[in-house]
Amino acid sequence: MSKKLPAKLNNSLSEALSLNPVYGQEIGGGSPMLEPYILSEDVSYQLLTMFPYTLSYAYKQYGFLRTAIDQPIEDAFSRGVHLESETLSPDELEELQQAMVDNDDWETIKETFKWGYLFGGGVLIANVPTQDPKKPLNKNALEGRELNFIASDRWETTMIDPVAGAKNSNFLFHDLTVDKSRTQLALGVNSPYYVRLRLQGWGLSFFEQTLPPIIQFLKSQGVMLELLDEAKIDVLKIANLSTTLMSNNGTTLIKRRVDIAAQNKNYKSMLVMDATDDYQQKQLQMAGLSDFNREIRTMISAYLKIPECKLWGIGASGFSSGQDMLENYNTRVDSEIRPKIEKMIKWVVDLRCMQLFGREVPDLTIKWSPLRVLTGLDEQNQISQTFNNVFGMVDRGLMKPSEAMEFLKIKDIVTMDTAALNGDADDEYIARTELIQDRSGNEE
Repeated sequence: MSKKLPAKLNNSLSEALSLNPVYGQEIGGGSPMLEPYILSEDVSYQLLTMFPYTLSYAYKQYGFLRTAIDQPIEDAFSRGVHLESETLSPDELEELQQAMVDNDDWETIKETFKWGYLFGGGVLIANVPTQDPKKPLNKNALEGRELNFIASDRWETTMIDPVAGAKNSNFLFHDLTVDKSRTQLALGVNSPYYVRLRLQGWGLSFFEQTLPPIIQFLKSQGVMLELLDEAKIDVLKIANLSTTLMSNNGTTLIKRRVDIAAQNKNYKSMLVMDATDDYQQKQLQMAGLSDFNREIRTMISAYLKIPECKLWGIGASGFSSGQDMLENYNTRVDSEIRPKIEKMIKWVVDLRCMQLFGREVPDLTIKWSPLRVLTGLDEQNQISQTFNNVFGMVDRGLMKPSEAMEFLKIKDIVTMDTAALNGDADDEYIARTELIQDRSGNEE
């Protein structure tokens, strides 16, 4: 005897979750099976990345979208970037840092990465007026020559050979052909294979995966503005309204009647009307809208991975100080933003060194300052701990006083040239060390 199939339930919870049984099949003893195509109903196959005009004007119009792009990049550089090298002398390092500031190199790098996050691709172009941009960059001919960098994006600087991809193609900057050796790329979010085919080597816009909550936020703002316009509604009940409207000039009479009432209401404290007429004022209640809007802002912050205090300027509430959220955000900047920028910084520094000194810097080290801002007490405790650790090594004979003072000066704990820094205390230190060693030998 065949098993009777269960009747299909309409509007059931299992149907809403796409967990209805597959009829005519035995799956795990009649257990429900997940419908594989339910996700496709809410998935968009359009790429926001391919709409540069929309992204450009959204970046221009909505402040929180601009903050979402700019803030992580600005924070990555906010505490400063330190360049260290054994090849360059302290004076050369200082000259290099000053040249990068004077030529706006840091700002140009930041702008390139902003376009990379907004459009999915930014392009930094090394502009050398004395060299043909169509030919590969001759680094050896840069010394003493003019060098500046141009920040661009994937739509302003287009690929000449899309088949080769963004990393292997030459570019067209407006009507000027630029060799690929003169460019560095700031790519957006990585994408899977099927999406990557459409991007031709570029990345995705940062807003690609944040579109649903952003749409909810914009719609909620529109609804709130409409409610504000309709917060107070005047209701004028006119006797025999239907009969009047059916007459030849009924609409004109009703309009005139309403205009007279509105004009009287505007500048008089009383409203005169017929005894059979009625007037009411209804006011809409907006309770719960602020909570709804707050939840949307929280969801957008979660999608963008930016704390609300950074994106919206909202302080932490309840028992939380917001420090945990900032720590998570700082970790994201340290692990996601800064490593991508380092390659471009090294490229810019190498070209700038070729211009200034006629040589590259193979041992260049980039040191990022910590993002966490210490309180005055925490900073003083950290300095004291560093000082005690250094001179603990001096007491154990592991460092000379001059070496310890040089380390403290590098850390900006000591800022002046002292006698110990010049080595005047080393002789006394060596003599004391030898005396201690002799006493230890005699005791043995």
